[in-house]
Amino acid sequence: GSQLVSEMIEQASNAGLQFESNEVVEIENYSSSRSVGCRDGKNYTAPVVIIAGGAHLKRLNVPGEEKLKGKGVFDCAFCDGGQFTDKVVAVCGGGDAGISAAIYLTQFCRKVLVIESMPKLYASAILQERAIANPKIQTMTDTKVVSIVGGDNVQGIEIVGAGGAKELVPVDGVLAHVGVEANTEYLKDLLPLDDEGRIKVNNCMETEVPYI
Repeated sequence: GSQLVSEMIEQASNAGLQFESNEVVEIENYSSSRSVGCRDGKNYTAPVVIIAGGAHLKRLNVPGEEKLKGKGVFDCAFCDGGQFTDKVVAVCGGGDAGISAAIYLTQFCRKVLVIESMPKLYASAILQERAIANPKIQTMTDTKVVSIVGGDNVQGIEIVGAGGAKELVPVDGVLAHVGVEANTEYLKDLLPLDDEGRIKVNNCMETEVPYI
């Protein structure tokens, strides 16, 4: 994947494309041009703007998550899984991404807890079968993580099950795969967005605003 990206960048550069690394915070629409404003104060003007900002992983938004980021709270099983050799990791989310990550983590971890807030997992049948067959994976449905506990590192999670009782479960790592959010917060006053924050477009991928 990374090699393909490098080759695409090289090909685009050879064709004359210029790259700028920055965070877009606003787009202003004028009669003859569009102005793209960035975090560092720079502005770029163009007749047409193509938006391809992607998305980011949703957070659990529970106490301890931000504080313990990088101290046991992590985003990528494939990047960081090796850090949890012979340890216990909680994977929050019972969809395809969560179950795939859990199965991968069993290569390193002593135990993987899959925690899903819905009454049942919603990953594909084949992934669920693989998870159930893996002795290192324990699934907990109808269960919510309400806080992540730890000092210098993650030490556990507080969970609440269907009965409402709170329980502290010792874990060494927490990975959240509970969906994604579109990177469109800066566009909400410019373009129509759907309930998930995605840009509304027609069959030609055009927005309701001309030239965007």
